[in-house]
Parts: sequence; structure tokens; C-alpha cells
Amino acid sequence: MQKLLNELHTHGQPPDEVMSQITPKDAEEGGESLEDFMKQMGLDQNLGTAEQELLEKLQDPEELTKVMKDMAGEEACKQQ
Repeated sequence: MQKLLNELHTHGQPPDEVMSQITPKDAEEGGESLEDFMKQMGLDQNLGTAEQELLEKLQDPEELTKVMKDMAGEEACKQQ
């Protein structure tokens, strides 16, 4: 599984045409965000500072991509 994820990662971000096809319509129209969902489910309570910062990063697609790349790099180091 990790090998396939690494291979996928090497291909980079999908083209904008593909992203527009897979992005939920309500996300494009300013629908419910992940943060809203977390609050509604009560999952935002008792989060530490690190978890709150990570949640904020998940709201920004560019930051999310950076975090995912960092995580993939750390996982590759652990496997070696």
C-alpha cells in the first residue's frame, strides 16, 4: 500500500480539470467545512494546541498538500 501511495505522490497534484470533477459541489459554494463538521460532532473539544494547529492547516489545500508531503517523507525515512 505504501509503495502505491509513494508512486501516486510522485505524479503530483491532479490537473485542475480533474480536481473540479471530484470536488464536492457544496465545498465549491462555501458549504460546510471540516471545522464546522468537527464542531457539530463535538470533536473539537479537548483538542491540544498541536491538534488545533493541524485542524487549521487542513482548511488550506496548499498547506494540506505540504503536510502530506512531509508525512510521506517521514514515513519513507522510517521504512529505510
